[in-house]
Parts: sequence; structure tokens; C-alpha cells
Amino acid sequence: MDDATLDVRLREFAEVDSRKRDLERDLKDAKELLSRLERDLLVAMVEERDIERISVRGIGTVFTRTDTYPEVTDDSAMRESLRASGNGDLIREQVHWQSLRSLVIERMEAGEPLPEGVTAKTVQRIQIRR
Repeated sequence: MDDATLDVRLREFAEVDSRKRDLERDLKDAKELLSRLERDLLVAMVEERDIERISVRGIGTVFTRTDTYPEVTDDSAMRESLRASGNGDLIREQVHWQSLRSLVIERMEAGEPLPEGVTAKTVQRIQIRR
């Protein structure tokens, strides 16, 4: 690639990278606004008016729903309880991928072998520091 083409491609990369950051910021702002609107609508629909569902012309049916997100406060107790209740099939051993990535990088830099069953690929990227 000649210098002129390289310059054009680098500028294009910088422009698209800047646009991506703008879009990510816009998405973050939209998510925050949706969260505020959802809180306001939940108060208006459920607490003030006791409405679970409402049809809005041109939009569709708007309804409330309850989502549940469990939080593990004692991993050992949870695993024991799941096994004892016949739900041991829910238990999965997991690897923390960021820690594995750090280990792989350390070993590669030190010229040491990777853990058995692990391979790694390296990908070079272009990044702009501002």
C-alpha cells in the first residue's frame, strides 16, 4: 500500500472509530432515557392507576412484566442445596475467561507452554489513542 492510500485508509479508520464512539454514547444515552421513562411509566401504570396492560393506537399493547434475577450470596451453600434437592444438573464448572487470557499472555511472553487443552491466537488491531 503506498503512502497516499495508507493515509486515506488511516483517516477512514479514524472517522469510523469516531462515529462508533458517538453511536455508543448515543446508545448509552438512549438506554438511560429508556430506564427513566420505564420507571416513570411503572409508577404511573402500576402504583397510581393499577394498570397491567394498555393498548395504544399506533404502538400496540404496552404491559408490565416481572423479571427475576437470582444473586448467589454463598456459592458452596447454593451448590450443596441444588445437589440435595435433585437440581445438581444446574451446576456448571466455569472458567473465568479474562483470568485465563491473562495466564495465556503471561505464559506466551515467558515462552512457557499453555495449559493442556488451551490454544491461543493473536490478532493485531489498529487503535487510536487520543
